[in-house]
Amino acid sequence: MIMKMIEIVNIIQILIGAVIMLSSIFLGLKIRRNVPEELQRKWFVAIILMGFFFSGYLLSVLVLLFKIDFSLEMITASVFLGGGCFVYIIIKLSGVTIISLMKKDIELQRTLLEIAELRDTEEERMSELNLVNHQLMAEIENLKSSS
Repeated sequence: MIMKMIEIVNIIQILIGAVIMLSSIFLGLKIRRNVPEELQRKWFVAIILMGFFFSGYLLSVLVLLFKIDFSLEMITASVFLGGGCFVYIIIKLSGVTIISLMKKDIELQRTLLEIAELRDTEEERMSELNLVNHQLMAEIENLKSSS
């Protein structure tokens, strides 16, 4: 049961991919805690698919290591199918996220505009009050000097 060099390289690459996928699963779980409620389910499905990929990696390694009579093509086809679903979900999730961010940006811009208008109105009012204040002070000075 001597392994060929290509099999060893394949196993190493698959294991590296598995480690990256496992890291992605943990990162996805961490990010999911901060995701709005309406996107939680979609994130959960994406994480489940990552788990599916991770399982496929491990199964592939077992098949290669122990020369198990199992079709690697079946594993590959399943991973490709899952990959297509995963990419579709991520693209949809990205689109929903971008639209949500754009809506929040528009709301923020409106709020900032309202604040700027209020500030400008307040500054105009302060200028008017300062002018009236100066006029009153001048009248008081005139009254004092004429008495």
